[in-house]
Amino acid sequence: MKNINFILILAILFPGLIFGQKKPADCRKIKEGIYYIYPPNYKAGFQLIRNGDTQIEINNTTKDSSFWKIQWPDDCTCYAKFIRKNVPESTEFLQFLNTHTAFFKVLSVTKDYYIFKIGLDSANNRENLIDTAWYKPR
Repeated sequence: MKNINFILILAILFPGLIFGQKKPADCRKIKEGIYYIYPPNYKAGFQLIRNGDTQIEINNTTKDSSFWKIQWPDDCTCYAKFIRKNVPESTEFLQFLNTHTAFFKVLSVTKDYYIFKIGLDSANNRENLIDTAWYKPR
């Protein structure tokens, strides 16, 4: 009986000891490569090509592309600054892109996809969205 009580106390105070620690995401493997995103409520998906400090986002339907300079302050956090688009945009939209930084944080990595949180300027922005990037197209 004493052993059961001891195990219960350990499970309550230190659940990681009994049930295993949650392993942090291994984000190093997603810093370069080609990924596919299919945002909800959006007809077109996107292809992301990440290489070094550059990311290209290509709309699968229109083939419009945007180019971004990326920085990784740690293995799972990335900031992206807009460089240019391959099609003309309104002055207002370009000004918006040029005055903000896209932020994303990888939440988990699996063998088929990774889940990330994305937003503008900060991880604490209430408008941040969570989505999935796939390693292969649908």
